[in-house]
Amino acid sequence: MAISDWTARWEALRRACENRKATGRWDAGRDKPPRFEVGPPATEQDVAKVEVTLGCAIPSSLRKVLLECSGVTSIEWQLRDKTALPNVFRQIFSGECRWDLASLPTLMAAYRQWLQVPFVPDTSMESPRWNCRLRSKSPVGRAAGCHGPK
Repeated sequence: MAISDWTARWEALRRACENRKATGRWDAGRDKPPRFEVGPPATEQDVAKVEVTLGCAIPSSLRKVLLECSGVTSIEWQLRDKTALPNVFRQIFSGECRWDLASLPTLMAAYRQWLQVPFVPDTSMESPRWNCRLRSKSPVGRAAGCHGPK
């Protein structure tokens, strides 16, 4: 799907949410309408400034989304309890999609700090190889310099 199709698809989702009387997400959003906030594309200068702050380039796929679609997006919706859904969609009762170019430095700083903390989810996964393998699965992890076990 081309990035140019996203706006039309989000608009179709917004209309579907209205038709099904969807609400915002979580308990705080139950009495509010769904959120559909899609900002304008970021500028090359905005992206370059964040890259300087990050100390690394933003991956090309994310850069393309930021420059061609939106620099900040926040979409969240949830169907009301007991909403009748077609069987094929019975487990799709809510959704979220969000990003914010301006928040990337804060996210990356938190992630780099997280990398300093030992990760031991349970005794079967204590090895350092597992730790780095898990971190390297995340695009943010790869951007932070963890490329998997050696």
